[in-house]
Amino acid sequence: ISVTNLVNSILVFEQKNQRIRLSHDKSQNLEAFKSICQKIDISEPECSLLLEMVELNEKHQKSPSEFMRNEKILILLDNTKIETITLEKLKSFINILKSSIEKFKIYKERKF
Repeated sequence: ISVTNLVNSILVFEQKNQRIRLSHDKSQNLEAFKSICQKIDISEPECSLLLEMVELNEKHQKSPSEFMRNEKILILLDNTKIETITLEKLKSFINILKSSIEKFKIYKERKF
């Protein structure tokens, strides 16, 4: 949820400063976010991971079930698919999120 809030904050900030126009189409907004990442000094791999986290959050919200097993979070996507999140992957997500929040703070102060 924090990643989704960060992405939304960045998009709204850019819209308020008239650099982008938000769309009702989520995929267009995420494409706009990708182009903004460079301005904020968020690297392409970091940007990809942020978008992966947004997608993972959506999967989690739609999921009928989730559970933990051997320090892994397993999210049931449908009857045949399971998304696995390891502790290491979760730690990397958190580190990238923290770094991206700081980069966005610096960007806001630098530009305005």
